[in-house]
Amino acid sequence: MLFGALQRLVPELVYEKDDGQPLAVLFVAGWQRPFDAAIPSLRLFIEYDGYFHHRGEANADNDRRKNAAAEAQGWHVIRLRQGLEPLSEHDVKVGRRFVIEEYLAALMAGIRRWQERAAVSGRTLAT
Repeated sequence: MLFGALQRLVPELVYEKDDGQPLAVLFVAGWQRPFDAAIPSLRLFIEYDGYFHHRGEANADNDRRKNAAAEAQGWHVIRLRQGLEPLSEHDVKVGRRFVIEEYLAALMAGIRRWQERAAVSGRTLAT
């Protein structure tokens, strides 16, 4: 529901659909790391970190390793953190109560911030 609504705002977004097959996958050293969604022209992955599945330091460490694997391949990650503190400057914190308009606004703000940073650093972005 969240990524379907986001795709209406960012048509290039790819994400796992009803068949359960991840479409945003990074291959690192012979194994794959699925991501919730991606915007390929920005080399940007988007992860939704729900409170109950991502709380705790062990989960945060796993998420940091996943971010590092993406960055090592030239991709970046924005995490929508539900009731959790951000893991990086790119992450977006939202409340634990799911309000789709709030989540979409937060994600779009995070994407725009990433676009601005990428433009300043001289990256070429698709329009």
